[in-house]
Amino acid sequence: MKKEQLSKKRKFTSEIEKIVKDKICNEQWSPKQIVGYYKKLKEEGKTDVEMVSHESIYQFVREDKKKGGKIYLNTRHKLKNRASTFTNIKISIFKIYNMIFSNTYFN
Repeated sequence: MKKEQLSKKRKFTSEIEKIVKDKICNEQWSPKQIVGYYKKLKEEGKTDVEMVSHESIYQFVREDKKKGGKIYLNTRHKLKNRASTFTNIKISIFKIYNMIFSNTYFN
């Protein structure tokens, strides 16, 4: 969807909050599934709900978690942060160069 087509910024209303809580807690849907389902309903003319993005739903779930809510327990990955496997490896380019050309790396 182009930026020009979006008439106004979508707001996370109490109606959307109710829908999101129901779909995540009762039906175990992911935020992307919720957005896709309501996008399809909107195209078919079966609803007039302007659904927010999946990122907005994740922000709502994170805020709920901070406040002590339990919605995040029903998400598939429980909002776990996964660190990259290469984040702890910090070797300067000079050390790599010295390792390669001093033959200490290959012994």
